[in-house]
Amino acid sequence: MNALAMSVSRNLPTHLVVLLSIASIGAVACGGQVDLFGPGREPDPEFGGPAPIAPAPHDDPYVGELDGPMLLRVDGTPSGDGASCALDGVAWGDLKPGAIAPGLSLRPGEDIALADGCSMCRCTRRGLSCETNPGCKEVRAEQTSHSLRSCTFRHAQHATGDVFVAGDACGSICSCSDGQVDCNARSCSPNACPAAPKPPPGLSCADVVVTARAADGTCCTYPNGCGGPDGWPIFTDAASCLDSK
Repeated sequence: MNALAMSVSRNLPTHLVVLLSIASIGAVACGGQVDLFGPGREPDPEFGGPAPIAPAPHDDPYVGELDGPMLLRVDGTPSGDGASCALDGVAWGDLKPGAIAPGLSLRPGEDIALADGCSMCRCTRRGLSCETNPGCKEVRAEQTSHSLRSCTFRHAQHATGDVFVAGDACGSICSCSDGQVDCNARSCSPNACPAAPKPPPGLSCADVVVTARAADGTCCTYPNGCGGPDGWPIFTDAASCLDSK
């Protein structure tokens, strides 16, 4: 029994000392040592107990993935490289997109709508992750006379599932879904979007999302009704901000 186990055993009942001795012998026989503090933990020099372990950095590659399939490229390679997801050469299968402007890539966290009006794909660190809303599919099947609406953005028409550039200075990407344009507003620089203003003393902001436009054309999203910095135009969503330029 090692010295640490001996010091602990002095204050333990006899049957526990025997068990501790057996565990120690077994561990040594296997070429290891008894870890009284758990894996990866060291004795605290002040109290003799387990020292705190610093939490591991959050590095989960599955964060943000949707419930449906993870798409591959037609050559069988992942549809993303960890930093972006190129939309050219993707094996879409049954998840059909509309017209996609050549050379487009999504950044992790950005979404696009698909041509059925019920599905979407998101760029994640492992590639394009997609899902379909089953309730939406059922409604579509019942509404046999319903045709998916096109979208108008900057005086141009787009069909549902079309993915296109917004035309702003920051390279934002939009998609059309049954008459609704959704955009992934991008920042032109890392510091383009300052912090949202704090509400005046005694007042609070509504729990809504607003988009404000910076002088350089960046559309910045703020998660409360206080709006953006003073003097910035305010919009209800990123698509409205980008479409107004």
